[in-house]
Amino acid sequence: MARGPDHLPFQPRTKEQQLAARADAVAKMEALLMEGRKTAHELFDGCEGIRATLANYLRYMHKDRRTVRPSGEKEGSWILWELGTDPALPTPDEALDEYFAPKRGIGPARQLGMHRDPLIAAFFGPAPTNNNQGMQHAA
Repeated sequence: MARGPDHLPFQPRTKEQQLAARADAVAKMEALLMEGRKTAHELFDGCEGIRATLANYLRYMHKDRRTVRPSGEKEGSWILWELGTDPALPTPDEALDEYFAPKRGIGPARQLGMHRDPLIAAFFGPAPTNNNQGMQHAA
């Protein structure tokens, strides 16, 4: 049996080929949606490719390009898609704010259970041993 790149059943595509395939599929899906609301199943039947890849293209159209949205109606168990921006998605500025927002509360810095220099301990007392003693202020 011959082996080598010429005999592989799958040839990897270049980035340009992948982007061209995505642009083609997106254009076909948008043309189908101009006719009216369609299910993802109907959109995928009109395009060439693996269903998982086509689902990623639909997600790209929804989240990144913001050209399609779920209509809120169903046909059987399939959600109907339509052209338009989804009002439920955060604006790009809101998404950026969420990205940079602190993930947890910011509290005072504490050094617990560490050795304290005897001279510092003479002036300020021993180091705190738990969170309840925390940062106590001298009067």
